[in-house]
Amino acid sequence: MNDYFSSLRQGFLPVIAIVTCLSAPVSARAADGEAGAADSQSAIVNITAEPAPFNFYDLTQTRVDRLTFLGGLELTSSDKRFGGLSGLRVSPDGQSLLAISDRGLWVAMNLDYKNGQLTGVKDALIARMLNRHGRGVADIR
Repeated sequence: MNDYFSSLRQGFLPVIAIVTCLSAPVSARAADGEAGAADSQSAIVNITAEPAPFNFYDLTQTRVDRLTFLGGLELTSSDKRFGGLSGLRVSPDGQSLLAISDRGLWVAMNLDYKNGQLTGVKDALIARMLNRHGRGVADIR
């Protein structure tokens, strides 16, 4: 999984799934590593994924022009550090996702597919973004 964080230097394809990330607000203490891990370490985070349709008004719609919807997920976690994800990037092979949070965290995960459709996530990690001095970046709120 640490390859996800080093893969920032490599190019990614645009996200091919619509992902909605919901969670409770992150406390400043949790965002600063309440678990006691060093800023440079990653930690496992448990994420639940529920299917999310492309179009809530037409559940059968899977295409818009040349875009084919491969699946959508609503991601939740009881981990207070999880949520507020943006900058979602899917690896060129479509097997992993990397995102940044509005609390200065990286979130990486593997994507699960069944019959070519996005169905879930696994092996999720969360880690602090580091500044040029190797310290966790400050909360941007």
